[in-house]
Amino acid sequence: MSNELKSSIENEKITRPTRVDISVKNALYNISKIQEFVGENITIMPVIKASGYGTYINTRLDFLNNFEIVAVAIVDEGILLRKLGYKKDIFILNQPDTEEIEKIIDNNLIVGISSDHFVDDLGKFKEKVRVHVEIGTGMGRTGVHPKRAAEYIDKIKKYSNIIIDGIYTHLSSADIDLDYTKKQLKSFDIAVEIAKSKVNTIRYIHSQASTGILNFNEKKYNLVRPGLIIYGYYPDDSFKSKIDLKPVITKFYSKITLLKEVPENFSIGYSRSFITKRKTKVATIPIRICRWF
Repeated sequence: MSNELKSSIENEKITRPTRVDISVKNALYNISKIQEFVGENITIMPVIKASGYGTYINTRLDFLNNFEIVAVAIVDEGILLRKLGYKKDIFILNQPDTEEIEKIIDNNLIVGISSDHFVDDLGKFKEKVRVHVEIGTGMGRTGVHPKRAAEYIDKIKKYSNIIIDGIYTHLSSADIDLDYTKKQLKSFDIAVEIAKSKVNTIRYIHSQASTGILNFNEKKYNLVRPGLIIYGYYPDDSFKSKIDLKPVITKFYSKITLLKEVPENFSIGYSRSFITKRKTKVATIPIRICRWF
């Protein structure tokens, strides 16, 4: 970590009298339980987007260095990890804008792709770029239609600088619609076989996030990308019988900056979101950053 960046983080810690205690030990415990659940031969790619789901564990090298690959949502999150000193693989879950390609190359990032124009723009560069092809099996947002998998992979192979390092999909309803998820996985399986027939160097095949891991463990391929369950959150209480997790956020401290008493039928907050039913004491509490241990 650079002195400038470290100073910036340290200064943030004192901007408000608030502290959230984050247990790296508990996060690693949860990782061990996830590994036990999926099997030792499955690679875990932790999703540490959005400042590690608000825990800032994405700034802890003692956590990050336990993994050969980690996932973030956007290019700038990957660049931050490089500045912090993380030297292993970083995967960008969402295809970024073509204007960010130089930053992807400069920081040796792996990027998920699913559009033709992005492939063409990547192909304009001489430098090698690793990609994971996203197959759209039912999330409905991004991803190549399974019927176009062969055509899309052939298009990528025209560019010698683009290396197909993986193939993946997003399960949209693994928590509420098991039949729909099975259809997604069936479509993905077909696309995977097509990809394997055309590319001999596909390193990672993945579809499961937290709920998919717990509900479809038999279809884990060779990589999983847990998010919420790393931090000790169960997608639903029904999953507590499947895996033992510990909360990563262990304590939350702050100080009251204003305490006042208001009468009955007094409105508080934007859109009058709370109306008192009786004489009530109201406290204003500042919220800010976290502390690790």
